[in-house]
Amino acid sequence: MDRIVTTALMLFTSATLQAGISVDIESRGSGVGTDDGRFSGQMLIDQNRLRMDLDPARSLIFLAAGPSVILINHTDHWFTELDKESADAIASSIDPVVSQLREQLANLPKEQREWLTEMLGGTLDLSEKPAGETMRLVETGQLGKAPNGQECRWLRVFKQDKLVQENCVGPSSGMVGGKELEAILRTAAIFYKDVVGSLDSSGILPIPDSPVPEMVPPGALSLISRFYLDGEILTDTRIMGSRELEIEEQAFQVPEDYARREPGPGLAIPN
Repeated sequence: MDRIVTTALMLFTSATLQAGISVDIESRGSGVGTDDGRFSGQMLIDQNRLRMDLDPARSLIFLAAGPSVILINHTDHWFTELDKESADAIASSIDPVVSQLREQLANLPKEQREWLTEMLGGTLDLSEKPAGETMRLVETGQLGKAPNGQECRWLRVFKQDKLVQENCVGPSSGMVGGKELEAILRTAAIFYKDVVGSLDSSGILPIPDSPVPEMVPPGALSLISRFYLDGEILTDTRIMGSRELEIEEQAFQVPEDYARREPGPGLAIPN
């Protein structure tokens, strides 16, 4: 009997654990949601899934098979899931309203437009968007060294001639699980650009830039990623190390007591 129980427990444990990769990261800066502006977290990769703990209050689970992204708010215990279907629904329902508001507010003084945007609580962005955003990559010629010991070279990403990112890139083959991390980050970047980015470019929602480093060359990873806002470093995130790990299925699940919220204004991306 004891042998049967032991065998059953072993089978149950093996069914809920999967071979994966854990990547330790450290972030600092004014954009980190902690009192001291520092956060040590991790990324978990399991086949075609990625979990990123952005800070103590927020996590992101990317499901490449969908594809879709689950955004989790640990402070208020809710989550929302965004995929192409829900993004298209948001755009089709809100875009006409925003277009009409822009027409009505076109002749108002700038102060009144800003006041109205503030009254909306940041859920709608009534500012005019550029017709098209141009991005360019600049090689700095400078070399660096990541905390995990890898050599890297610094690249700068400009959007509309404004510096938005600095990435110190090194070969993805130089770290445990690097190839797997590169593959799923590229898939996540495409998803963000095609689905979430379409909402941003339409001017519907005030969506921040992608949390995934952009314009990273094939075969490389950003080992140090700096995101800029108005010329100042918003966040500086570094890969500290990586290792193979047996990951519990629970890591890619939303806690049972969290409430589901439908994606929409103010929920598409938690700020």
